Amino acid sequence: MPSFRASLAVIRVTDGRSPTEVLAAAQAGIATSWHVEDGFVDVDPLRRGGLPRVTVRFVVPWSNNASEDATAWQAARQLATHVGQVAQWRDLRVFRRTKGRWDAIGPA
Repeated sequence: MPSFRASLAVIRVTDGRSPTEVLAAAQAGIATSWHVEDGFVDVDPLRRGGLPRVTVRFVVPWSNNASEDATAWQAARQLATHVGQVAQWRDLRVFRRTKGRWDAIGPA
């Protein structure tokens, strides 16, 4: 099955929520309909003055590239909806695994 990553930048965690809830919410958003392979918070951007990014890796069923990409964006929007319940975010991105590299794909 094709592998994707959905990622967004976390601006601020909502008062009363913990940072760990952000990753949990992101994974839960994807897991509602798709298989989650991994999830992590990228701290490298912090060293360059950027925002932390939450990334979730997941798979979608085989079909054709356009349909798979559209499904991946649907999953990413679910991720964003769930994260939006515990944090402010921006810059939603989706990447597709292609021959050992992660290629950005545009919104469907």
